[in-house]
Amino acid sequence: MTITSSDLVRLYIEDDSGTPFPQRDLLKWADWYTNHDTIVATTHINAVDDGDPTVVQTAFLGFSQDPASFPPLLYESLVFQGTRLMDRVLSDSRESATEAHDELVNSLTALQ
Repeated sequence: MTITSSDLVRLYIEDDSGTPFPQRDLLKWADWYTNHDTIVATTHINAVDDGDPTVVQTAFLGFSQDPASFPPLLYESLVFQGTRLMDRVLSDSRESATEAHDELVNSLTALQ
């Protein structure tokens, strides 16, 4: 029996080059997602003035945060200061997610 994703939740996996493509079989998606590293990049930025350290992390989500968006927004870059979420950027490709990650890191390190 094949369990498929609905039209409301579109699931994606990446090929070996990091290009996402749809995966309608929920079990195949779950198997891929649990057996692959979905983190694109993680950067730790030292704390200033005894404040909380900042972490920028970008990941492949495996589903679109906005099912109505085209192209689908499958990557998420998050900025945490300690345990607080400070910023969030959604991207449609690994390349644009990497660029967003780098821009976040550059803007944060410029403040130091």
